[in-house]
Amino acid sequence: MKKKALRKDFRMEIRKNKARFISIFCIVALGVAFFSGIQASSPDMRFSGDAYFDDRELMDLRVMGTMGLTERDVEAVKAVDGVLDAEGAYGTDVLCEVENTQEVLHIESVNETVNYIEADEGRLPEQSGECFLDRSFAASHGYKLGDEMAVIQDGDSELLKRERFTVVGIGISPLYISFDRGSTTLGTGRVGGFAYVLPQDFDQEVYTQIYVRVKGAEDLVSYSDAYDHLIEKLSDRLEGIEDMQCRLRYEEVVSDAEEELADAEKELEDGKKEAEEELADAEQELRDAEKELEDGKKELEDGKKELEDARKELEDGKKELADGKKELEDARKELEDGKKELADGKKELFDAEKEVADGKKELADGKKELEDARQELLDGKEELENGKRELAEGWQEFSDGKEELSAGKAQLEESRQQLIDGRKELEDGKRQLEESRQQLADGKKELADGKKQLEESRQQLEDGKKELEAGKAQLEESRQQLEDGKKELEDGKKQLEESRQQIEDGKKELEAGKAQLEESRQQLID
Repeated sequence: MKKKALRKDFRMEIRKNKARFISIFCIVALGVAFFSGIQASSPDMRFSGDAYFDDRELMDLRVMGTMGLTERDVEAVKAVDGVLDAEGAYGTDVLCEVENTQEVLHIESVNETVNYIEADEGRLPEQSGECFLDRSFAASHGYKLGDEMAVIQDGDSELLKRERFTVVGIGISPLYISFDRGSTTLGTGRVGGFAYVLPQDFDQEVYTQIYVRVKGAEDLVSYSDAYDHLIEKLSDRLEGIEDMQCRLRYEEVVSDAEEELADAEKELEDGKKEAEEELADAEQELRDAEKELEDGKKELEDGKKELEDARKELEDGKKELADGKKELEDARKELEDGKKELADGKKELFDAEKEVADGKKELADGKKELEDARQELLDGKEELENGKRELAEGWQEFSDGKEELSAGKAQLEESRQQLIDGRKELEDGKRQLEESRQQLADGKKELADGKKQLEESRQQLEDGKKELEAGKAQLEESRQQLEDGKKELEDGKKQLEESRQQIEDGKKELEAGKAQLEESRQQLID
C-alpha cells in the first residue's frame, strides 16, 4: 500500500510540475552524457599525446645545474643505467620589444636528438643569425618570414652573441603543448613565447640544461602510473651522481678561478712594474717639461722686454710725428700768409695793369712774368697739399701699426697666462702631462707669433719713420718752394715798383711834353 501511494504521489507531482521535471531530466541526461564522453575520450587523448611525444622524441627528464653543465656531465648522465640518450642544450630568457611593449621570449638552442620542432611555415635555422619562432607569438605580434626580430638581454646574464635574428621558420615545439609558456624573472614574470636558434649563437662554454630520454618510456603511455614510476626511478639514479658531478664541477670552477687569479696577479705585478717605469718616465718628462717651461718663461720675459723697447720706440716716433705735424701746421700758416700776400700783390698788380693799360710794352711783359710766378706759386701750394695728405696717410698707417703692436702685446700676455696655467697643470702628474706639454707648445707658438708680430710692428715703425722722413723732405721742398714763391713775389713787387716808377716817369714826360706842347702852341699863336 505504501509503495502504491508513493508512486501515485510521484505521478501527481510530475503532472503538476511537468516543466521542472523535464528541465531536471535534461540536466541529468547532459551531465551523464558529458561524463561518459570524458571517460571515453580520456584514453584516446592520452594515446594521441603519447604518439605525438614519441614522434617528436620529447625528453623525459631535464637536468639543470647552478654552475652550468659540461660535456663531462652529459657523458655521466648517459652512463646512468636506464638512460637511452642525453643531449646538452642552451637556453635563456630575453625581452622582445613589440608594439611599444616588452614581451619575454625564451630562446633555446636547436637540438639534434630530442625535442624535434615542426615548421608550419619556412624552415629550421641553418646558419647563424636565423631563428625559428613560436607560431602563437608570431600570429599575435605580426611576425612573418623574413622579418628581423630584435631582443634585449639581461645585463647580468648575456648569453647570446647577437641581439638581432631573422625569422626563417614559424611553427610549434613539443616542449610547449599548452597555452602557458612558463614563468620567468624578467619583465612581467610571464613568458610570452619561444624561439630556437643555432647553438653557435650562444656565447656560453657550459650547457644550461641536459635533456634525458629514458629506456622503455616509449612503450609506456604518458601520464600513466607506470610511466611516472619509471621516470621517478631514473630521477633517483640521477640524483645519486649529483654530489660527485657537482664536486667535480666545483673543483673545475675553482681551478679555473685560481688559474685566472694567478694570471691576474702576474698581470698585476707586470702592470705595477710597468706603471713604476711609466711613473719614472713621467717624472723625468715632468722635469723636462718644467725646464722647458722655465725656458719659455725666460723667452716670454725677453719678449716682454723687447715689447717695452718697441713701445718706447713707438712713443718716440709718435712724438716725432707730432713735431712734424706741428711743423706742417706752421708751414700751412706761412703758406696761407703767402697766399694772402699773393692775393694783395695780385690786386696791386691788377691796379697797376689798369693804370699802365695804355703804357709800355715792357710793363705788359712784366705782368706776364708775374702771372707765371703766380702759377708756379699755386703749383707749390698743390704739391704742399699732396705732401700734407701723404703725411696724414703715413700717420694713419703708423697708428694701425700701433694697434697691431698692442694686439701683439695682448697675445703675449695671454700666452704668458697660458704658460703659467700649463705649469700649474704639470704639477698634477702624468695624467695631465701631455695636455700641459701641448699648452706649452701652444704658448711657444703664440710667443713666436708675438715675436713675429713684434718684428712686423718694428718694420711698420721703421716704415712710419721713413714716411715721416719723406714727409719732412717734402715739407722742406714745400718750404723751399714757398721761399722761392716769396722771392718771386718780391721780384714781382720790385718789377711792379719799377713799372710804377716808369709810369711816373712817363707821366712826368707826358707833363713835360704837354708843357712843351703848350709852349709850342703859344709860340705858334705868337
